[in-house]
Amino acid sequence: MARCSSGSTNKGALGKKPGPGYVLRLRDTDGDGNADQINQFAKMDHPRGLFFDNPKLWVLHPPLLSVFHDEDHDGTADRQEVLIKGITTNPNAHARSRPHQTQRHSMGIDGWLYIAVGDFGFVKATAADGRQMTPRGGGVLRIRPDGRKWKSTRGA
Repeated sequence: MARCSSGSTNKGALGKKPGPGYVLRLRDTDGDGNADQINQFAKMDHPRGLFFDNPKLWVLHPPLLSVFHDEDHDGTADRQEVLIKGITTNPNAHARSRPHQTQRHSMGIDGWLYIAVGDFGFVKATAADGRQMTPRGGGVLRIRPDGRKWKSTRGA
């Protein structure tokens, strides 16, 4: 489960402090339907989407798309691998509400991750291999789970 927090001032401005986001691992060890063990799996700033495929957790937490690896299967991420940097409009994040920015992602039946990109798009997002992309507007970004290949499709 991802926890995201934000608050507003008395003048209606939205904001949050960087760093409070994290993903918890909950386990039901005795089969009663209640979590008996809870631990922090990984820490990141404002997670917006999760996809888990043991032992990896893909997290969209703009400006990053990362994979957290639990290599020793102890329920805590041992390593973070960044697949994309800059997948947001950081300098303008304060000027637009979250619905207009990069949002969720999910795994398609074709084995690609699909990312919902709000109408503000992003500028010079960079993959781990150095390739860059700048879709000017919303749409869908699809990327291989290992980050090797990515492609942008335009929205209507």
